[in-house]
Amino acid sequence: EAIIYSLIDLDGIEGISIKVDGNYLKGIPSILNRNYGINKVYELNDFSNVEKVVLYYIDNINDNTYYVPVTKYLNDDREKIKVIIDNLASNYIYESSLVSLLNANTRLINYEIEDRKMILNFNDSIFTNDKLLEEVAYPISKSVFDNYDVDTVLFQVNGKEISVFEKCCGIKNIK
Repeated sequence: EAIIYSLIDLDGIEGISIKVDGNYLKGIPSILNRNYGINKVYELNDFSNVEKVVLYYIDNINDNTYYVPVTKYLNDDREKIKVIIDNLASNYIYESSLVSLLNANTRLINYEIEDRKMILNFNDSIFTNDKLLEEVAYPISKSVFDNYDVDTVLFQVNGKEISVFEKCCGIKNIK
């Protein structure tokens, strides 16, 4: 899983094959991509209506911040963006070293997708000291990019634009 996610991040790599002693590994597809998932968590009641959502959490190792993807399989028919925000705002995280700094009182008021841009409108609980932290914007944006075919995430609070996160370039604060 880690090999797949690491190599797919390189420009021009869309899939990989893994062979051992000249033979493909059994039990996995011959061409692997991000659809294979990483750090998988299963929260299933049954095997119908299974949804896959990739979420990014924060891990801090030796004062370095890492954004760690987790693929969750769950029975949930809500739109993925709602699952993303609810999971990142929740206090429960499956791995004790991973955290999310998204305030539990944060609510997604509405969202829309237009021209490969997702516009997310939140209440003001997304702020920490009147500021949108990178440690909040990055996990949300990376989660959006792994679940939607968009290049930009525009953050709003009560309808006012505050930050833009571009897949290619990172975050730009407007406020």
